[in-house]
Amino acid sequence: MFYDQMFNPNYNNPNYYQQIQNQIYQYQQEQDKEVYNAVKGFRDWCDAMTKLDQQHQQQAIVLCLNEIARNRGWN
Repeated sequence: MFYDQMFNPNYNNPNYYQQIQNQIYQYQQEQDKEVYNAVKGFRDWCDAMTKLDQQHQQQAIVLCLNEIARNRGWN
């Protein structure tokens, strides 16, 4: 019933609905790409951490957590 009310072509322009669907699809594709990039960056960080000794790993973790807090406005 909700679908019929929201997307019934008697009340909505089907071309406009199709345009919105394309925009939604494009937005989802862009977000999926950004998720991939974020995970790849995290994987690269993990790989770089294996090259550090324990003391420098701890330093890197603290500095990265500080960067996350700064970036998210958690100061």
